[in-house]
Amino acid sequence: MISFLPPFVASFCENRDQLDLWRQYGDDGRGFALGFRVKQLRDALTRQAQQMEIPEGIYVYRVLYERDKQEDLTNKILNFCLCEFRKIYEADKKDDVVKEVYTFLRTSLDFFAPFLKHPCYTNEQENRLVLHGSYTSYYETKFLARRGYFKPYIDLEIGTDEAFPLDTVVIGPATSSPLDTVLVGPATSSPRCEKSLRMFLDYHRLKSTKIEYSHLPYLGNDKGSS
Repeated sequence: MISFLPPFVASFCENRDQLDLWRQYGDDGRGFALGFRVKQLRDALTRQAQQMEIPEGIYVYRVLYERDKQEDLTNKILNFCLCEFRKIYEADKKDDVVKEVYTFLRTSLDFFAPFLKHPCYTNEQENRLVLHGSYTSYYETKFLARRGYFKPYIDLEIGTDEAFPLDTVVIGPATSSPLDTVLVGPATSSPRCEKSLRMFLDYHRLKSTKIEYSHLPYLGNDKGSS
């Protein structure tokens, strides 16, 4: 029996300052949005995947929301497999070759499935970073009890500004870390937040990471009011 393991997915949004996303994912505007340099992030995680001996690697793709594009992609995969099955049938090949084509069909659908999403989420403009499941990566899996189930995840290091000691003032563009910006939510107390956030970033050797603020006029829902 062929075994297929589910992928690990990290989601990113092209528009960093959307009210709907702050409400749903950013603690109703009191959270933070992390802005990454995509190429540096992918390079850093790819190196770590190699160190973890994960052969599949890490992929970054833009999510497809349009039904016609989703159907076109699926049809291309199915048509290719049908052609292969036809060749096998005409050549009267052995069952193990049929198994290879089936494996290709299943792995292809599994590979592209994380990049297909319902059209109602189009406004999220999502890009997904996907690490396809393997037994090696499962050894690194941790679990977080959240929203009624145990959410599996893997810790991945993104890198820090290790070239600078803690007492160095960084001027100019960021260095080694892919973390470019921390965007403070619109409902967060800015003056008090910035000092503690800066201390947090400096402590983790992310001195080059910038702190910016949402421009949305949103103060959050006061659930304690009558």
